[in-house]
Order: sequence, then C-alpha cells, then structure tokens
Amino acid sequence: MKKLLLIILPILIGLATATSDFAADQSAIATVLSAPPAADIGTKTKCGVCGMNVRVKASTPGAVYQGKDYYFCDANERDAFVQSPSMYVKK
Repeated sequence: MKKLLLIILPILIGLATATSDFAADQSAIATVLSAPPAADIGTKTKCGVCGMNVRVKASTPGAVYQGKDYYFCDANERDAFVQSPSMYVKK
C-alpha cells in the first residue's frame, strides 16, 4: 500500500499544480468577438496589431482581452492577437 501511495501521490500533486497554473493563465487568453457591440459600431479606434486607424463596422474583426475589446484591420491580425495578446498590448 505504501508503494502505491508513493507512486500516486507525486502524480496527484503534479495534477494539482498543472490545474492551478492553467487557472492563472486564463487572464492571458483573448477570445474572438462574434460581432462588435452596437455601441462600438461607428467609433474610431486603432488596430490592436498594426496601429492603423479603424472605423468599427458590424463586420470589423474583434477580440476581447482582459475585459477590453480590441479591433483589427483584418482577420489575420485578429488571429495573431488572439494567439499572443501580450505581444501587442502596451503595459
């Protein structure tokens, strides 16, 4: 029984650590906006990747990161942002 416990205990500890690390990383995830909120349509902002001026339309690609909406010139830039938002967000 002790041998089994010595084998299982490190595995369980490793799983608990991995789970807490995953929870901590949730704030680093950006998600794709299906459509801009109505209040944002018609507003001007800067592309979250290249910095060009963007006028938000119903079809403008967007993403949410840490509670803030970001808009982009095209879907490729949005996808790059979603993959690694910390590269593009100024701190």
